[in-house]
Amino acid sequence: MMGRELERRLSDATEIAKTQRHEFVSLEHILLALCGSPTTVQILEALAVNVPTLKKQLRAYLKDKTAKITEDQLETYGGYDSWTPEFTMACHRLIQRAALQVKNAGRNQITEGSLLVSFFYEADSHAVFALSQQGLSQFDVINYISHGMTKDGVSSALGPAAPLAKIMMSTVFRRMNQKDCPR
Repeated sequence: MMGRELERRLSDATEIAKTQRHEFVSLEHILLALCGSPTTVQILEALAVNVPTLKKQLRAYLKDKTAKITEDQLETYGGYDSWTPEFTMACHRLIQRAALQVKNAGRNQITEGSLLVSFFYEADSHAVFALSQQGLSQFDVINYISHGMTKDGVSSALGPAAPLAKIMMSTVFRRMNQKDCPR
């Protein structure tokens, strides 16, 4: 139900948290890890998000505001090597929402784009605050994923929906031509 690239990014988020000895994997860890995905970068850049600035903001937030696991806590897990940070409830909700959206859309795989859409339901998170600071909204992400429309309302040839739209349009034109010109 989840693509390999997305699984890899969630694993990266866990590794970021572990390396920094953060007690939990948060939405900010996931968004930071997603910023390493070519698909996510394509979506964000098409929507006028400065990805390097976003990464910098997320790293600063994680460094200053995220609880670290203590040595005593690590010992209860059997040491650093056997410890893995746990996902917060917000992360679980994020993935569940994305799964529901995908299922309701009749698709069978959660993508980076569907996860980006789900972030905006966690309005009190710093991840959403950082995206909103750059002028990004849930509507922008949905519009780009569904229609390939960039922030300025221009259809992007690079948008995820563009190939599907071209196929659909060619089918429509072919059917129109078949009706108008019997053979």
